[in-house]
Amino acid sequence: MTISDKEYFDAKFEAVDAKLVAIDAKFDAKFDQQRAELHAMIAQTVKWVAAVSASSLVIFITVIAFLFNVTTPKAAMPTAATLPAPTPVVIVVPGSGGEPVKVLPR
Repeated sequence: MTISDKEYFDAKFEAVDAKLVAIDAKFDAKFDQQRAELHAMIAQTVKWVAAVSASSLVIFITVIAFLFNVTTPKAAMPTAATLPAPTPVVIVVPGSGGEPVKVLPR
């Protein structure tokens, strides 16, 4: 192999090396772009998951509270027969002969 052949092949390999460096730079740029998009999508997914989880929890608590309020038996309201008789109110008016006047509530 002569010097000229060596220089010829070195020049060819330098051209190939330059092309590989350019291709590597393009790949790096594309990977950086894809990495940025992936991070943006992950952040958006995390926000959606947090929002859906929080709203599901609120809806679950609301439904359970509603069901407990609707399905629990209420205490029976006392009827007039079970209530004690009202006590009469005694008002003493001075100078009316000393007898108390009884007033019953309505």
